[in-house]
Amino acid sequence: KNSISELKSICADTYNTIVFISDDRSQIVQFPSQHSSSVNINSMGLRGDEISLEKQKDVIRILMLGGSTTFGYYSLDDDSTIPSFLQKKLNESSDVTFEVINGGHWSAASEFETKFLENNLELQPDIVIVYDGYNEITTPLPNDISDDKTQLQMFIKQLDFYSYTPRAITKILHEINSNQMALFSNDLNTPTRNYTDEDYVVRSDQWGQRWTSTCDTMLSDELKIIVYLQP
Repeated sequence: KNSISELKSICADTYNTIVFISDDRSQIVQFPSQHSSSVNINSMGLRGDEISLEKQKDVIRILMLGGSTTFGYYSLDDDSTIPSFLQKKLNESSDVTFEVINGGHWSAASEFETKFLENNLELQPDIVIVYDGYNEITTPLPNDISDDKTQLQMFIKQLDFYSYTPRAITKILHEINSNQMALFSNDLNTPTRNYTDEDYVVRSDQWGQRWTSTCDTMLSDELKIIVYLQP
């Protein structure tokens, strides 16, 4: 059982992890080499220990993709995430050695996940497990987000990461960005207001089309893809 102070520390570690998320969630950057008592981001920007690109022989490597649930938002530590639990469970019940990589990213949906998979095949996964769905419903449909605005937001995050922006300034920037996001979300009819059945259909069709296309392109004897839809 964790004390109140320990739980507060876990919350602070998660909140202080620096992540860039574009308004349309097509770009997500978990800045590399961040370390705290409960959250560690490795040099590849993924949660957990460092990863060798050269896979060990006789090891089945699983890459797990998803949003904050996969990443382990507010998990007690790196070992208390879904990918970590899966690795332990598989290795307890099999003669084969499994390695499960946590490819979860905050707010990730299919547009980012499919691109991430395409761009990170050097990880040499034998199996890809996708656990998503909820973020798809809350992701803006239009791709007319200003590139200038995205670049400015990314620049601010880089300043925060590389110069350790003082907390007061960080909170002000976060508040400004949150207000922008709220206005943007309301304009695009996200679930906060007047969400319709048609919106659900469009987004779910979009999700299905992306993963169908990715599976058609990438599935092979060397790579299996398993997609789980969140309840």
